Amino acid sequence: MFIYFLLFSGIGFFVGKYVNPPKKGVLILLGIAFVWTLGSGPFWGLITLGELLFGFSIYKFFIQNNNTD
Repeated sequence: MFIYFLLFSGIGFFVGKYVNPPKKGVLILLGIAFVWTLGSGPFWGLITLGELLFGFSIYKFFIQNNNTD
């Protein structure tokens, strides 16, 4: 389970880093979670969405805000 946490958090982080605008990134994350829901069930889809949003938020709130280039 920890491997999935790291995997989906990492995917969310990279989506946050490379996809602009953020609204488009969130739609991509919703799409990934929806596809995961189809394969693993609604409970795991929601867990996946949380992990993806966690990684996305880590980048947007902590790393992007600290870049003052």
